[in-house]
Amino acid sequence: MTSRSRRRAGAIVSTSVLVIALVFAVSQPALANDGIVFNPPTQSVQYGQNWEVGGTITPESSPDYAYGTLTVTTGTTTKNLGARLYNGTFGFSDGDFDPMLGVGTHSFSAVFSGGSATASSATPAVVTITPAPILATTTIVPDPSNSLNAIVTAQLSGEFIDQLPNCGCEGENGYLLPAGTWNLTITDSGGKTVFSKQLAQPSNGLPTFVNYWQNVPKGDTFSAQSTFTVSGAAASNFTFASQKFSWTSSKPTSGGAVSPSNTPRPQTIKPAAFAPPTLVFYAALLVAVILVALDVVLFLLRRKSRLVRQAGTTEASEVPAS
Repeated sequence: MTSRSRRRAGAIVSTSVLVIALVFAVSQPALANDGIVFNPPTQSVQYGQNWEVGGTITPESSPDYAYGTLTVTTGTTTKNLGARLYNGTFGFSDGDFDPMLGVGTHSFSAVFSGGSATASSATPAVVTITPAPILATTTIVPDPSNSLNAIVTAQLSGEFIDQLPNCGCEGENGYLLPAGTWNLTITDSGGKTVFSKQLAQPSNGLPTFVNYWQNVPKGDTFSAQSTFTVSGAAASNFTFASQKFSWTSSKPTSGGAVSPSNTPRPQTIKPAAFAPPTLVFYAALLVAVILVALDVVLFLLRRKSRLVRQAGTTEASEVPAS
């Protein structure tokens, strides 16, 4: 081969290498600059509600994206969420962050790396978390086993309370209610406090506070109100409202002292005139009849005896002397 031929062959090889290098140099930035688009780009939820952000890699120019890792960053928190790409899409949610993200505006950026391919988000996803409203209510019911006492119950309600997990295990509360303090106050119709109770509750406690009120005054109307105050920084995640409860206790039962105006005056009872029973009357009449009959019989006997004596005397006087 002549020197000229060698030079021509070397030029062809050099040109080919240059073309290949140029193609690789041009194609490599295209892979590195693939983007991630979030869906939805913005959303707003209450604290404790579920939220989810989806992402799509576009134009998904490398098969390596099926075997990469997703890293999400918000504020100072970065989470490596592992491989979760499916047909160029992925997602992350509130369940990927422990502890839960609190009230505020959270911007998320994401990077997905697979082999030599890398995709990143140009526009962040924004999730705004607002405070969860909670209502504290109070109820009073008479104690069914003792009418002198009452059962007072304070209860928290709201969407956050409704979705709290509960393991249902005996001896374990299992709730995610934050630590706080219960306060209960009951006032009478004159505004005087007749019953109050305060209780510190640890985290994961029950959203219910039960009290036993002894010797409830009878026949009065009472106003009951409960509050729950969250301790620490978690307080900013909630807004609390308290509802008053009005309750009237039963009136005293009858049997108490009678007012003088209604006291019946004692009546003087006159002794009834003596009235002998009918049987006694008839018995006395029978005795009288018997006595009269006996008197008649005796009278007749005496008269007969006298007549007999008189007859004997007459006969004796008529006999002649001898």
